[in-house]
Amino acid sequence: MAQTSKQYIQRLQIIHAAQMVMISIFSFIAYISRPALMEGHEMFLYILAAITMAGIVGSRFVFTMLITKAQNEPTLTAKLTRYLTAYIVRLAFLEAPGFFAAVIVLITGNIYAFLATVGILMMFFLVRPTPDLIKLELQLGGDQRTRIEDPNGVVME
Repeated sequence: MAQTSKQYIQRLQIIHAAQMVMISIFSFIAYISRPALMEGHEMFLYILAAITMAGIVGSRFVFTMLITKAQNEPTLTAKLTRYLTAYIVRLAFLEAPGFFAAVIVLITGNIYAFLATVGILMMFFLVRPTPDLIKLELQLGGDQRTRIEDPNGVVME
């Protein structure tokens, strides 16, 4: 079944929104279920900071590695298939620290851990799927670029 640019981007946006909503819901549940502030909770914040940085750096590193492979594909369909995989992996690396922050709140009661969640949600906002971002990251040119720009352009056969 042929898929248009608009349909492909909508699929990415649904995946993107679902992951953001899950982080938000889990964080809200952690907030309303949090215990009283625990003694010695600072160690958990240091661990969270390390995991958050690892998630951001890992996300960028693995995404770049996968996108490089996608850029070398000859057809737009192959490029977009690899892009979808790379995009999901990118979001997974970003999602993990967001969930871990909520777990830290559930364990320690320290709501400052939500600062990591806010940072991760900002990262999600920065990498939201748009035709311009896809063109830039896949370094599309010519006909492939035109097909992504056209909402009715067939991008996947």
